[in-house]
Amino acid sequence: MQKNDGTVWSIGYNGYGELGDGSTNSINYLESISTQYIELAEREVTLKLSNPTYQIQPKTIYGFNLLYEEATNNGFKYVSSNTDIATVDKYTGKVNAKKEGKAYITLKSVSGEDEAVVKVNVIGEDKKTAEKVVVGNIHSLALKQDGTIWAWGDNSNGEIGNGVANSAYITEPTQVEKGEYTEVIQSTSPDGSIVTTTTKAQKTLDDIKDIAAGYYYNLALDAEGNVWAWGYNGYGQLGNGTTENKYIPTKIEKLKDIKKVYISGNTSIAINNKGEVYVWGYEYSKEPTKIKTYNKIVSASGKIMLAEDGTVWTLANNPNRIAGINNIVEVASSDNSYYALDTKKEMYGHGDIMDMDN
Repeated sequence: MQKNDGTVWSIGYNGYGELGDGSTNSINYLESISTQYIELAEREVTLKLSNPTYQIQPKTIYGFNLLYEEATNNGFKYVSSNTDIATVDKYTGKVNAKKEGKAYITLKSVSGEDEAVVKVNVIGEDKKTAEKVVVGNIHSLALKQDGTIWAWGDNSNGEIGNGVANSAYITEPTQVEKGEYTEVIQSTSPDGSIVTTTTKAQKTLDDIKDIAAGYYYNLALDAEGNVWAWGYNGYGQLGNGTTENKYIPTKIEKLKDIKKVYISGNTSIAINNKGEVYVWGYEYSKEPTKIKTYNKIVSASGKIMLAEDGTVWTLANNPNRIAGINNIVEVASSDNSYYALDTKKEMYGHGDIMDMDN
């Protein structure tokens, strides 16, 4: 049914997805499929004290609405989780970095219940990115603020990325220095035709923005939006169309403009700047393949994805929305469970709710 404000509501059997709520779950109550949410240009920003300001510019979006795209509102109110790290003007949303660290800015619509969160990383003047540590099956990977990658642990499948694979354990952090890619060279022949040749080239990996570790392999994302993969490749999780292991980070040539990378076991996941999702490896193709999504995706974990509108979806060729949870800002999952944290710091796991303030 349609309401005068342009929202659409549905009820009843949903075995074929005819209710339009992103699932195939039937319901016996009226539910709106016009999900209103706060749209943000960035949900995570990195600042330096030499350039310490950032302006949050939110919009209230109707989602699926028959009449309107953007909702009118009376503004937003903002609050920082740690004013020692970053402050925010309560009414304008202007962020000011104070010292190195992390803070979370919560914004809430004055005229409604919609909320969103922006993560603020404040780093040193000579640094490039926020730090990160991830753990694979029996190896570890770290990203330093200077943009370099470090690995340690098992190297039987080339997880350390130093060009070899052996059974010797690497017991101290070792820098992953170089990555390999295919360089395309075009030249003009004596008869005036264009000749294209390819050659292997190397790049120093000192501009990395994100990392992920899985079962005996890794992914890294550089500042230009390129993805590098190395280690075990038995399911095609390195994304090069083969099952051949790689002992040095190798660029996935078919991926461009990527914003985040994730690994779930032996399945690789990348989200681009448009919020589109590419998946490859176990249960998928040996090359990155874009899956169908109904909303802009902002993050993923294990078998679930978080959409810009705060809804949570299963990771699959045909994703389904997980019913009953909204206004989610962070997700985590394993093979058999999932957890979702909302703007009020309440956590949902398999539909159960936990208060994170306790």
